[in-house]
Amino acid sequence: DKILTDGAKGFSTFMSYYLLKVAARKDMTATLSVLEEYYGAMLSLGATTFWEDFNIEWAKNASPIYELPEDNQSDVHGDNGAYCYVGFRHSLCHGWSSAPTAFLAEEVLGIHILSAGCSKVEIKPNLGNLEWAKGEYPTPKGIISVSCVREPDGSLKTEWTAPDEIEIIYQKYYKFVKGYAFTLCFDESLAEDITQETFFKAIKSYEKFNHKCKVETW
Repeated sequence: DKILTDGAKGFSTFMSYYLLKVAARKDMTATLSVLEEYYGAMLSLGATTFWEDFNIEWAKNASPIYELPEDNQSDVHGDNGAYCYVGFRHSLCHGWSSAPTAFLAEEVLGIHILSAGCSKVEIKPNLGNLEWAKGEYPTPKGIISVSCVREPDGSLKTEWTAPDEIEIIYQKYYKFVKGYAFTLCFDESLAEDITQETFFKAIKSYEKFNHKCKVETW
């Protein structure tokens, strides 16, 4: 709640992946807004890579990194930082700030690895208020490509390609699970919620699956 209420205020590059993940469980649309506010501020200041350290407050009246500051502007790189990152000490290209790459792939495109070596993968997109999302995910067996477009009725059209060695779980069993859920409640929206919860629980317990029966039976 605090993340979604305060937005990017107090956001941390070090913890951004975990902050985004936990916030998305409650409200993906609001979470994407926070992501845009925080990392969008970096972009507006000239970032072409992920910065090691950044506070949204630094963006106020700051000059872009590709320009010398005017007398009434701050130097977003040289004038900021904390602890051992004061001044020009913090890098403008650092891996631990790259949360959006993993977050967008895992939570927006919904690519979840279910077994070692990526032999089984779930695809369950959550676009929030986005109209479309598209991306590629590298695996030891090759590239998974996912494309999602929101249809006029609000539903998602999801297309994907994956190497033959990878079994895509969600798309294969989605209609089966949702159809069965609908026979229990006769409510389209509730059936969707049941389906989402079913797959969430299945992912959590997939390692316990003994493969002595079919996946749909399990």
